[in-house]
Amino acid sequence: MKTSRRILAALLVCLCATLPVSNAQSQSDTPLMVLRYNQPNIYYDKQLFNAVSKAVAIKPSVTFSLVSFVPTTGGEAMASAANSHSSTLVSKLQAMGIPAAHIKVSQQAVNDAKHHEIYLYVD
Repeated sequence: MKTSRRILAALLVCLCATLPVSNAQSQSDTPLMVLRYNQPNIYYDKQLFNAVSKAVAIKPSVTFSLVSFVPTTGGEAMASAANSHSSTLVSKLQAMGIPAAHIKVSQQAVNDAKHHEIYLYVD
C-alpha cells in the first residue's frame, strides 16, 4: 500500500506554483492533485482525467479523499463557493466512473488562506 501511495504521489498534478505550507501540513500524504480557486475560472479537466485514470490503472478499487480548505475570512459567500466547487469535482469524478462510495469529502477552515483550495488524495 505504501508503494502505491508513492507511485501515486509521483503522479502529482498541481495547478499552482507553490503549495501553502499551512495547508500542506494538514494532511500527512502528498495530494494527487491540488485545485486552487484563485481566479474566476480554472481549467483542470484534462489534468484530473489523467491523474484519476493513472490512479485507477494502478489500483482499480482506489478511493479518493477530497479535502476542501476554506478561508475563514471569506464569509458565507466563500463557503457557498467552496461547496459548489466540491460538488462539481465530485460530479466530475463520478462522470469518470468513480463510484460515490469511493469518494470521501471533508472540509476544513483555514485562518491564513486567501483562496479556496481542494486537495485530492488517494487512499
